[in-house]
Amino acid sequence: MISERYHRRLKKDPDIPERYETEMLSKQGLRIPVEISVSYIEHDNMPADMAIIRDLTERRDAEKKKMAITINRNINRILELIENASVFVKLDTLTDIKFEKAGLAMMLQKVANEYAVKFKKKKST
Repeated sequence: MISERYHRRLKKDPDIPERYETEMLSKQGLRIPVEISVSYIEHDNMPADMAIIRDLTERRDAEKKKMAITINRNINRILELIENASVFVKLDTLTDIKFEKAGLAMMLQKVANEYAVKFKKKKST
């Protein structure tokens, strides 16, 4: 692919991209993701290609870590939605809840009395 694009670029084919990603083999036989940026130039009055090749391994690894964080966050959101839905289902199925009227003054007096007892106990210790 690189050779074919090189020859087409030398013929000034306008459909050839100046930047693209591919894989290259290292000396150890490992596939390495690379970005190739190329430009048509003239060198010693001859058409030539100038290329800059960048190793994308670190960028790809960082993208994978970022993707893993996003996936984990979305899984947590889904779990929270499921938990909330199950709570609503339980609330919807409760039929034996009994409501009764109560005076606000009576309730406040009851709370005040409970705290007064706790306060006296704490004060005496």
